[in-house]
Amino acid sequence: MAWYGEAGVYGPDQGEEVLKQEGNVIISAPGITLRNMEIAGDLIIGENVGEGDVDLDHVAVHGTVKVYGGGENSIHVNNSVLVNVIVNKNDGSVRLVAKGSTSIQEVTVNTGVNLEAEKGVTVNKVALTNELPADSKVRLSGYINTVNVEAYSLSLDIPEGSIENLNISAEAAGTTIDTGKEASILQLVLNAVAKITGLGTIETATVNSPGVSFDKAPAQIKVGDKVADDVTVQIGGKELKATEASTPSSAPSNPSNTPAGSVSSGGSNNNGGNPGSGGGTNPDTGTRPVLSIERGAVSVGEAVYFTSNQDVTAFLLSRSISYWDQKTAELAVESGDGLTVNAKAGERAYFDTFLLQNVSFPSNYEFTLVIYNKAGKFAKQFVVILDETEVITKYPVIRHSGGDPEFFSLIYNRLIQLAPGKTTEEIIQIAKDGSDEYQPFDASKGNVEISNNSICIRPLSFDVLGKTFKFKLVENAVVTTDLQSNDEFDTGIMKWFTKISLISHGSSSGATVKIGEEVEFSVSDEGIVYLIPNFISGSQENFDEKVEEGYGKKVEISTDMVGTSVKISTDGLSPGLYNLMVWGGYSVSLTLVE
Repeated sequence: MAWYGEAGVYGPDQGEEVLKQEGNVIISAPGITLRNMEIAGDLIIGENVGEGDVDLDHVAVHGTVKVYGGGENSIHVNNSVLVNVIVNKNDGSVRLVAKGSTSIQEVTVNTGVNLEAEKGVTVNKVALTNELPADSKVRLSGYINTVNVEAYSLSLDIPEGSIENLNISAEAAGTTIDTGKEASILQLVLNAVAKITGLGTIETATVNSPGVSFDKAPAQIKVGDKVADDVTVQIGGKELKATEASTPSSAPSNPSNTPAGSVSSGGSNNNGGNPGSGGGTNPDTGTRPVLSIERGAVSVGEAVYFTSNQDVTAFLLSRSISYWDQKTAELAVESGDGLTVNAKAGERAYFDTFLLQNVSFPSNYEFTLVIYNKAGKFAKQFVVILDETEVITKYPVIRHSGGDPEFFSLIYNRLIQLAPGKTTEEIIQIAKDGSDEYQPFDASKGNVEISNNSICIRPLSFDVLGKTFKFKLVENAVVTTDLQSNDEFDTGIMKWFTKISLISHGSSSGATVKIGEEVEFSVSDEGIVYLIPNFISGSQENFDEKVEEGYGKKVEISTDMVGTSVKISTDGLSPGLYNLMVWGGYSVSLTLVE
C-alpha cells in the first residue's frame, strides 16, 4: 500500500517509465498530483482532502477509485484509465473533471457530484443510486453512454453534451431533468413521474408512467407497455396524448459519391432502397424505412438496439454479405452467418450478440444491420461488434479512406484508449518517398484521434504524405479496458489517392449502367481498377477472390494508360449497387440495371 499525505507531485516526468504501485493507494491531503502511475489495487481519495484539489495525470487504476473528499473545483483526471469510480462524500458535493483521452467505465454516485466529461473523454455508465438523499443535485456534462437514475426526487442538470441512454427507474419518482440548449439525449426511458425542463434535444422518449411533462417536445414519444395507450403527457403546459406529442424529425441523407480505399468506409447512416428515393414514414406507401441504431460499437454479449419508423424484417450480417438482396440475407441466416428479427414500427428491437459466437466476424469487425419493409425497400447502418475477452491483436486492419485530404485508420479487435504517459502527437510516426527514416506525426503534419476500436490518422494536406509513405504505431501507444497494450505496427508502403473520372454514362458523381454495356473512364495514376458490389469490403486479396467468383471485374492500369480512355465490361454481373474504384484511390457509384 502507498500513502500520500503531503501536497506535491508524485510519479515520474512525462515520457519516463510508468511508476507501478502494487496494492491500494491512499491520498489523504489536498494539493496532490499523481502522474504516470499504474495502480494495481484501489485508489482512495480520503476525507482529509476536504475541499481541496487532487490531480490524476496519465494514471491507470485497475481497482476502484473511491472518492470521499474534494470540493467544488476538485478532482481532475487527465489522459487516465479508470475502471470504477464511487463518489461518496458525506458533506457537500464533489466536482470531477475528466479530460484528454480519459476513459471511465462506470461512475457510481451516492452523494452530490458535478461530473464534467470534456471532448474526447469516454464515460460508459453513470449510476445515480438510491443512496442519494432526496432533493440531491447532480450535474452531468459531456458525452456519456448510459445514465441510470434510481434516486428519489433528484434534480439532474445537463447543461451541455450528449447522453445516449438515460433511464429513470420506477423508484425515481419526482426526478427533474434540466437540459441546456447544447444538451442532447438520444434515448430517454421514463418509468416514473418526471419533469423535463429546458431547451435540450431529446430524440426518443419512452413513457412508462403518467404525470410526465416536457418544456420542449421530444422528436419522438413512444408509449411503453406499463401504461395505457392513451396515456397523456404535458408539453409546454398543455396536456396531450403521448402518441400525438412528438415533433417529427427528418431522415438522414446519403451522399452519392464516396471516396473509397482498401476497406469500404462505414459507420455512417446509409438509408438505402431505390437510388435517389426519399425517406418515408408511412409503411403502406412503398417509401423506404428509416433506421436508428443506439450504439455504433458494442461488445459480444451486449445487445444491438435499434428502431425503425416502419414494420420491418431486420438482419444482422457480416459486412461481406449482400445487404440489398433480402433473399441473400435470408440464406445467410439459414446457413448460420447472420441473425434476423421482426420489428414493429416505433418499437425498440434488438439483436443478442451472444448468438454470434459461431458467425465469422468481418476482418474490420463491422457488421451490417439492414432492415426491409414489405415493399422490399431497405435501410442499413454499420455496427462494430468486438469480443472484449480476446487478446489485443498484433496486426490491426488498415483502412484507407478518401477526402481532401485522405485519412487512414488502424482498426483493432478491442476497444482502445490512449495509454497513460502517451500523447496522440507521439504515437504515430511517418516515413515518406521511399525513406526508412521515421518522423513524429505531430500537429505540424496532422492529428491523430482514438475512437472505439480505431486510431484515425488525418494529414493536414497531401504535401505531408509524399507520393509514397508508411506509418508506424509505436509500442504501448494504446490500452484496452483491461490494460492490454499494442505491439509496434508498421503499415508498409502506401500511396496517395488516385483519382478516377467517368467518361461515359454521365457525371463522376454516379451513373446508371445497363448490364452488357462498357463503362469508359480515366485514372490519374497506375494501379488496379475494380468494378465491385458496394457491399464487398476487406483486403485486396478479398476483392480479387470476389472477381474470380464472378461478382465483379477488374482492369490493371499501366503507366502508358494513365490519363487515357479505359473501358471495363459489365457482362455477366448482377443488378445492384457497385463501386468503380481504383485500389488506393477514389471511387464512383454505379447502379447496374437489366
